Amino acid sequence: MRPFYLFKRNNGVFYVQFQNETLRKRTTAKSTHETNMARAMTVACDWMQNGIPVKGRRQNVTASIAINTIASLASENKFTADDMALLSDLLKKFDFDVSYRARAEVPKVRLVDHLRAFWDYDTSPYVQDKVAHDYDIGKRHCLDMVKRVSYWKEFFGDALFEDVTTERLREFEIHLKAKELSGATRNYIMLAGKTAYKWAFENKKIKENPCVGLKRYNAKKTAKDRGVLTMREAKALFSVPWDDERARVASLVAMTTGLRQGEIRALRAGDIGEDRLFIRHNWENIDGLKAPKNGHTREIPILPKVRDALKTLLLQNTHEIPESEKFVFWGLLPDKPIVQNPILDGFKSALGKIGITEAARVERNIVFHSWRHFFGTTLSQQVNERQTQLALGHMTAAMTKHYIDHKTEEDLSVISRAVGSAFDSFA
Repeated sequence: MRPFYLFKRNNGVFYVQFQNETLRKRTTAKSTHETNMARAMTVACDWMQNGIPVKGRRQNVTASIAINTIASLASENKFTADDMALLSDLLKKFDFDVSYRARAEVPKVRLVDHLRAFWDYDTSPYVQDKVAHDYDIGKRHCLDMVKRVSYWKEFFGDALFEDVTTERLREFEIHLKAKELSGATRNYIMLAGKTAYKWAFENKKIKENPCVGLKRYNAKKTAKDRGVLTMREAKALFSVPWDDERARVASLVAMTTGLRQGEIRALRAGDIGEDRLFIRHNWENIDGLKAPKNGHTREIPILPKVRDALKTLLLQNTHEIPESEKFVFWGLLPDKPIVQNPILDGFKSALGKIGITEAARVERNIVFHSWRHFFGTTLSQQVNERQTQLALGHMTAAMTKHYIDHKTEEDLSVISRAVGSAFDSFA
């Protein structure tokens, strides 16, 4: 193999490149400052034997190639700990003060153990990083993710975090598809691992992210439409006695304002205005008072009779704390509102009193959150979509459409009359 190569550039000057046999590459081209081939060859031979002139001295070509080779191999992590120790010893012989300490290998951990630690709210570097940058991540979310790790354990067993491949993850996706889970639930299960792998890759803990390229499940295809009460059923519901007045007022507020259950439970005396509610908080069982969903406070108009019902409940809160901090939907403790069970159980009990059995409720998928859909559907018939979006506190029009796209008895009556008019002659 030739020790160097000469070539001429457009300016007519010959340049030389020395061959690095180890890397099978050539060094950076250096000008000989000669336009004659023979003289350029002489210069290159001189440099090969006596070194290349660099800042008043001669740099040995072989040594330069060796240094470049070492740097290249080191950058590609091709040196073993023994190789590095040998280099350190060689440099010490030439009075270079160089010490080498082998980097401790990162112990490999089981995938399941890694995921559980990753979602530990109190110790996770990921969570601490989120909190440090003012991102909203709650204990409830982390606990939910830890619960979803059980699906990963069921499939991956004792597999190591670094050993999981994209192919194996695709098999896991197929495994989840066979379960009777909604697309949204399967997406959340996958997110428990996807987030951990993405964070590990971005922080150079792993060389590749095996989750790149994985697709989300189509949640809409498997989602069950939320059931909505008819206007007649809603009116009937508030004509029967309720087991707990707090449950009745909670449903009344949800029906007329579209507030989420957590936002209702978080209402305090200072949130009740003359003609509106100030939605400043959301109550989470684990995190306590938090910012509303999407992190934005908002105002919502309130009917006088609903305001009076809230004020009446507030008078029953006998806890000795500052008035503005008292919860409207009070509980046993002064710093916590009512737990959710009495609100949900009261709602189901009232449904039973108007003839909607538990089996019918489940079949129709009617839950407390259905009030939010009821409010959105009813309101959208009176105002434009943007105003409905503001009332519901949604960030996007697409989400609002999901809440208002429900058929009502009124819709069906209009359609029935139109069909009768159009096709009556065919009967």
